[in-house]
Amino acid sequence: MQRNDCKLAQDLMPLRIEELLSEESKAFVDEHIAACPPCAQMYGYMQATLPKEKEAQQRESASFKAAMAQFQKTMAWRRIRYILTGLLIAALILALLTALNTIRKPLALDKFDISLKRTQDGQLLEVWDYHNTSYGGNSYTHGGTDKEGNYIVYLNHEVPLLQLGGYTNAAKHYQLSSFSLQDDGNLYESDLVFHYASGSWDSGTSTQIMEIRQGTEKDYKVLYRAGDTLPAAEQMELDAARRYLPYAPLTAENPAATPLPPADNAMPFAPKQETPVLTAAPAN
Repeated sequence: MQRNDCKLAQDLMPLRIEELLSEESKAFVDEHIAACPPCAQMYGYMQATLPKEKEAQQRESASFKAAMAQFQKTMAWRRIRYILTGLLIAALILALLTALNTIRKPLALDKFDISLKRTQDGQLLEVWDYHNTSYGGNSYTHGGTDKEGNYIVYLNHEVPLLQLGGYTNAAKHYQLSSFSLQDDGNLYESDLVFHYASGSWDSGTSTQIMEIRQGTEKDYKVLYRAGDTLPAAEQMELDAARRYLPYAPLTAENPAATPLPPADNAMPFAPKQETPVLTAAPAN
């Protein structure tokens, strides 16, 4: 028996045990181990140990696959957590930005000026000049009594802490207020009713205004004191202010009236308004 036959038979033994050889190769290995005691002994050893090694390999493979599956599952949950965390952070940022856009602060006094003028019919015209700059937010008017019992009116503009949208107010605008000059030459705030058809006010109970201030109670400048003489409003200013009245409805008395700009440009002071009564024009 040649030495090379032993080497070849030993190389084929693992395949013989796993039944992976062709019939011819199987016959060769079987005949060789039948005639070669050393190779027969080695073949017996391989038969005893190879299945155990294979089972161990299979167990290791199964453990590795299980570990990989668990790892992939863990990574999937991590990705989900990362996505949810990102969405939560985005929602918090959006909520913060919305809050900053909702919270208002007074516009600094040096950013705008307000001048007060009188009309021929005794109304007060406010001219808001923002120095060719548009700001978000809105202007507002409010009044109250101080410690001495004087009625004080504040005119101010509030802007968002953070501006998200476009600017809504013009760089300069005019508006007719509900304050009026009475026979004594002083300004009064009245419980007014606005007549759409005529564009006039009816006054009820009046409160004398001792001062009109631009700004807030803590930071302001005085625009008017009781007894001051106000300059007359120009026609151009009156025309501009009337474009910002709530609206001018079509009526029999005013058939040429046209709709005016809606809420964004309406007066910040909201007086009581009379419901318009529309009447049909007489038939020709």
